[in-house]
Amino acid sequence: MFSDTLPDFTAWQTTSGGFTFSAGLLTANGAGSSSDLAVVRNSQDYQDGTLTVRATPLTVGPQLVGGAVVRYRDTSNFYLCGLTKNAVVVQRRLAGTDSVLGSTAYNPVAQTTYTITATVTGGQITCGFSDGTATASVTATDASFTSGMIGIGSINSQPTQVRHMRFAQPVTMAAVAPQSWGGLGVLAGRPGMVPDRIAPANSGAAYLQLFGGAGTFSGYAQQATIAAAGSSAYTLSAAVRSEAVSGAAKVIAIESGGATTTLTTVSGTTPWTVYSTTFTTQPGTTWITVRLRLDGGGRASFDDLSLTLSPVVSLSLSSGSVDFGGVDPLSSPFALAPALSATTTANLAWALSVQGSGDFADGTGKSYPLSRLGWRLSGTAAAYAPFSTTAQAVTTGAANTPSGTAIPIDLRLQVTYADPVSSQPFQTTLTYIATTP
Repeated sequence: MFSDTLPDFTAWQTTSGGFTFSAGLLTANGAGSSSDLAVVRNSQDYQDGTLTVRATPLTVGPQLVGGAVVRYRDTSNFYLCGLTKNAVVVQRRLAGTDSVLGSTAYNPVAQTTYTITATVTGGQITCGFSDGTATASVTATDASFTSGMIGIGSINSQPTQVRHMRFAQPVTMAAVAPQSWGGLGVLAGRPGMVPDRIAPANSGAAYLQLFGGAGTFSGYAQQATIAAAGSSAYTLSAAVRSEAVSGAAKVIAIESGGATTTLTTVSGTTPWTVYSTTFTTQPGTTWITVRLRLDGGGRASFDDLSLTLSPVVSLSLSSGSVDFGGVDPLSSPFALAPALSATTTANLAWALSVQGSGDFADGTGKSYPLSRLGWRLSGTAAAYAPFSTTAQAVTTGAANTPSGTAIPIDLRLQVTYADPVSSQPFQTTLTYIATTP
């Protein structure tokens, strides 16, 4: 995405020929047998999108063609959606040689302003023209260039000098932003944004790139108003890569009340690097905006952004011990309903489990199996599950802060005549475990 109000030409570089400014208009020099080309700095990773320019042919002739340049690789390789005498053309310059890939009949009129659109999707290039009433378009298929810069161009193969094409504001590039991300926000100058599939991503097939043509540029893309809770810990992470960034590339979390957290600030040229930080939101926070920002020239790429609520879970037991008292085989089994209550409090989905440490023992060498003790959720008719030294799932629940959820648990103990008798109490340790995913 890109938008420029000509003749503010700071976002551009002239790569061939030249242009002059006058009265808010940009006019190609039009020297004989030459090309006037200008492209947007650092826009080389555009693959698909629609470039729109407003152009006025000052002279109409068969050797004059000008309009929107897409997938510009260098002065010898690019596509041009051009307007020429009697036709709208899709033109390709490959290894310095110009050829027409497609054309449709049209009769442009000198000194008339046209809106030119160049749409590239995969190997398809479509050129459209409109003077406000009449329209024309042509589509061609070619696989010579899969990506490149956006720009404007005026080609004059006529030996004598003729000023051919004049460009007026605005020049815009529309591209599909990643899902849920807003369009380009401009703070200063003329930054741009690319949904990039050209260079390898940190992971996956694509990432978001911001670019600037001068040190005075500043812009951002953002995912806005992500629902969030106050007084909660969040983890923000992202992979960032920079290429000749003269200012700084940043990832910022902005809370609904205005508080900000900066994940990282990157400048110069750096490889993909994953950054992560955890912060606690303000008490009144209800949403967070994640902003990707570039200040200055160069290119900054962002991938694998994540904002997650940091897990917080706690567990309390209504009692630290359970005593069955004196037991005998004649009265077995012995049940306590409930024996205790386990209260789990978590800011995310949670799970409760329990496990035993080993068989019952009296400390003098006598013991009987842990499996003689069973458990079940209170209020149910479920069979008692025998304890083991392997953790057993008790129950699960949804986030429940700050009140928590109390889980009453029944216990049942069975003893037999074959079990040892001791004057010391038989004991074992049970461990209750609360976790979040």
